[in-house]
Amino acid sequence: MAAQNKSNTASQATPKAFTDGVAAFYDGNYSAAINEFNKAQTQDPAYKPTYLWIGIAYVASGEKSMAYNTWLRMPAETNAMTTSMYLKGMAEWREGKTNDAKYWFRNTFNYKNTPAYKLSTTALARLEKGDQAPPVSEWPALALLPGSKVNKNNPTASEVKNENAPQTNTANTKLPAFIPKGMYQCYDMYTEANNPSRTSYKEILTIVDGSTYEYKSGKTSRGRYTYDSKTGTITFVTGPYSGGNPTAKLGYRTGDNKPMITLSYTFANLGKDEDFCVLVKSN
Repeated sequence: MAAQNKSNTASQATPKAFTDGVAAFYDGNYSAAINEFNKAQTQDPAYKPTYLWIGIAYVASGEKSMAYNTWLRMPAETNAMTTSMYLKGMAEWREGKTNDAKYWFRNTFNYKNTPAYKLSTTALARLEKGDQAPPVSEWPALALLPGSKVNKNNPTASEVKNENAPQTNTANTKLPAFIPKGMYQCYDMYTEANNPSRTSYKEILTIVDGSTYEYKSGKTSRGRYTYDSKTGTITFVTGPYSGGNPTAKLGYRTGDNKPMITLSYTFANLGKDEDFCVLVKSN
C-alpha cells in the first residue's frame, strides 16, 4: 500500500495530466509519465515540480542528459534549483560516479536554508559510508515532491513521518548480557525549516546471534561484531558497518524503552551524523 507524501511545498491546483504522470511513474511506465508531465508543463509552465518530476522520469528511463536539460530550463527559484542539484547528485551516485555526485551535493551547501541542503547532507553522508543510491522510485518522496508516495510495504523505503525522539534512556536501566536478537529499523532524525520532525528511514539491521549481524538496504550482507555489556559499546569487526568505522552503543529509547543502537559517524567535511536503529521485531 502506498501513502500520499505530505510535501512542505505550497499546494496549488495541478493539471490532470500531472496526476496521470505521477500514476504512470509509479506504474513504471516512464515514457507515458514523461508524456503526461510534458502536457502538464504546457498547461502550467510556471509549476516547477513538474520539471523535477520529468527529470526523475528521464533518469529512470536512462536519459540523464534529458533530465539535466529539463532542470536547466526550469523557471528560476531557489528551492527548485537546489532540489535539482540534489537530484543531479542522486543521478551521479546511481551511476557510481561518486566525485560528480559529491560535487552536486556540495553545491547545495551555499543554500543552507533550503530543504535540499539537508537532503544533500544526508545523501552525502550515506555515500561516504559506502551505501548504494536509493531506487529512483523513491526519489520523489525523498525530495518531498507534490504527489509523491511512500511505499509502506517496504521497510527499507525512505519515509517521512513522525517518530519518537531518539533519546537513550539511561535511568534505572541495566544493559543486557547480549544484544537482543531481532530486526532493528534504522533511521535518521533531524530538523529543518517548516518540517521539524522529519524522519528518513534507511537500512534494516538484524542481530542474528551473539556475534553476527545482517545489513539490508536493497541487497543483504552479513558481518561480525563484538559487544561490551559493561559499557554497551558495539564494535563492527567485518561487514558493511566496519568500513564507516562508527561509534556504536546499545541503549533503550526514551518513551517506549525499546532497545536502540546508536551509530555515530564523524566526517571531515560534514561533522557528526547519527543513525538510530530500534528493535521492531524480536527473533
